[in-house]
Amino acid sequence: MSENSKITTKFRRFVDGQGRERLFNGLNMVCKEPDLGFVYPLGSSDYQRLSHNGINILRFGIYWAAIEPNPGEYNETYLQRVKEQLIYACEAGIFTFLDFHQDLYGVSFGGGAPAWAEVTDGLPHITGDLWSDAYLISPALNRAIEHFWNNDPLCGIGLQEYFLHMLKHTVEFFSGTPGLLGYDLWNEPYPGLSGQRALSEVMALLSESGNLGQSQEKARLIAGLTDIDFYRRLTDIISQHTISFEQTKLMSFYRRASEVVHGLAPQALIFTEPCYFTNLGADSGIMQIDVPGQVFAPHGYDLIVDTGYDNLYDPQRVELIFQRHRQTGERLDVPILIGEWGAFEGRPGNEKAAGQMLNMIEQNLWSHTYWSWAKDIESRPEWGFLVRAYPAAVAGKLVSYHWDGQLFEMLYDAEPGITEVFVPNVPKREYELKTWQGAVDAEVTVWGNTGHAIFRIASNKRQRVRLSIMCP
Repeated sequence: MSENSKITTKFRRFVDGQGRERLFNGLNMVCKEPDLGFVYPLGSSDYQRLSHNGINILRFGIYWAAIEPNPGEYNETYLQRVKEQLIYACEAGIFTFLDFHQDLYGVSFGGGAPAWAEVTDGLPHITGDLWSDAYLISPALNRAIEHFWNNDPLCGIGLQEYFLHMLKHTVEFFSGTPGLLGYDLWNEPYPGLSGQRALSEVMALLSESGNLGQSQEKARLIAGLTDIDFYRRLTDIISQHTISFEQTKLMSFYRRASEVVHGLAPQALIFTEPCYFTNLGADSGIMQIDVPGQVFAPHGYDLIVDTGYDNLYDPQRVELIFQRHRQTGERLDVPILIGEWGAFEGRPGNEKAAGQMLNMIEQNLWSHTYWSWAKDIESRPEWGFLVRAYPAAVAGKLVSYHWDGQLFEMLYDAEPGITEVFVPNVPKREYELKTWQGAVDAEVTVWGNTGHAIFRIASNKRQRVRLSIMCP
């Protein structure tokens, strides 16, 4: 990638070194397998194939526990293996950003923080049928989370101070890594005890709610939450407890962490995630940080995520989730990248849900990273949605675009320069490009290993352009 590929933010848009607006169509690359050392051993050809399928960004997961197995001891071998993967991705034309991933805070409960940073005060750990149930029912987990957000001392040093020292070392290590856009500071921040209090208040409104740790009871509850006004009321109750957490403890952490990053890598983007409960529709109180380059990076999942009850998907709930993300992004006036969505894991029957979510991503001109990459990703039903036509780089201002599986349409206010559009399944001589408004020239590169293409559309003046590309 050249210097012109460096990405900055301008209000609600990503911009490259040529001044072009950029959209990102991506995946999560988060290896949770200890046997692999938490890094998938992909090679340059793997990333090239992803690129030739239209993937131009990866949310690349790294783990605090893997970086700092003992206090003040950093695993350079792990960091080097991650860097090699980022370089492979860059050489294939794929941008990356590093996600400090955690599920259930730390390694004793799930993954993330090292065991030495888990302060539970001897409380018991309780699990349910679903991995995330522990957030709601485990005293040990919630105590450990509380200690972290309170920055309570461990051996005389605040828990967050350990993280910030580790962050500093990590940013220094990855300094100058090509294609690395920045850092997602904390995956799905869970608010600890305020989350449990929110749940208790919600459950009081649900008659005969039963035991949420049991799969059948959870399914029955989800099936009953189809009244969108009632569901919105529940999410508002949760927000009353969690917004204060976001505006105090979470934003304090984000501001300190972003200053560490910015002090070492001034051009790095800072991907700020809202509270865990916003994944399901709770409103967010996340605020602006004090350094440039902030990106709002929420996740979007219906209640059914990870349960296996795909038949209980509700489009009204999903609409509410993405509507609230849009409102937060507008309030912050920063770009939105949906950091996780989908998690269909190869199960058939999710076409309607995937279509709805991608339509909202299109309509709002957002970037995204789908959850998640897998070895068999190309054989999974959702791959057909992820390999989609979209404008990767726009010389000018993008107004709208849409892909229906065969026809790509785009409207933009062009500036002199080259606009790049990825289009799948393009026979070398059997596509049809029409300009309904404006005058442009086009060159097409079709990749032989996938049959997909990049259209490079040139405008030599300022003009409004409306075009379509039809593939038979």
